[in-house]
Amino acid sequence: MKLTGIIPDFVLTKLIIIFIKKQLTPKANMLKISSQILLTLLFLTSCSAIPVDEISIEEDKINYFNELVFGSEFGNSNHKTKKWTEDINIFVAGEVTVDLNSELDLLIVEINSLIENVKLNRVKSPNESNYIIYFGTGEDYAKLEPNAASYVKDNWGLFWVYWNSKNEIYKGSMYVDTIRVKSKAARKHLLREELTQSLGIMNDSYKYPNSIFYQKWSKTTDYSDLDEFIISTLYSKKISAGMTKEKVINILIP
Repeated sequence: MKLTGIIPDFVLTKLIIIFIKKQLTPKANMLKISSQILLTLLFLTSCSAIPVDEISIEEDKINYFNELVFGSEFGNSNHKTKKWTEDINIFVAGEVTVDLNSELDLLIVEINSLIENVKLNRVKSPNESNYIIYFGTGEDYAKLEPNAASYVKDNWGLFWVYWNSKNEIYKGSMYVDTIRVKSKAARKHLLREELTQSLGIMNDSYKYPNSIFYQKWSKTTDYSDLDEFIISTLYSKKISAGMTKEKVINILIP
């Protein structure tokens, strides 16, 4: 009997295993199925029915979360969740245009509306900051962040963050190359992408062209619904820094 379209296969399998264990007698290797129990099983599965398309959507979200969070486009990653646990105090340096300045203010408000316990703020001096946004050339950004020096030639936008033994991010920086990137939309895209990835969502993906985390070149300047799910899930109270993929899955799929 297959109940595809009513409950997921793995739930059905678990129910059948329990059913078999209860029906198998030590005197004979045969399964005695009572019509009463079978009807009960059918009733339970139909009453808790979950449409297959909804299951697929939730699985896609969680798979995308895992792809982006448990990996890193550059540098090293230990395949555990990383996130800020204190406010992100941002100092902006370099050639700050009116468009980028306004876009950053809007982006900060948007991110703050999606995350819990941590807030993004702008500060007036580097000494007050734990995160620096630089607008200018890759060469000048590399002076600010020497670890990124080998990556700036081939990347018009880049971020670099540091985390402690608890996988808590405590400082970082990013840049947008305003010399090589002329398009206002592309500059805004890079600002959004690199700042968002600095939250601990460090990998890119080829899956969704409308996502800010899309691997190929794009000029997306808004979060998709899926992007908002990724950000808000990582910064929800139920997800802590240092969690493994298995632990996250157990939390997201109770």
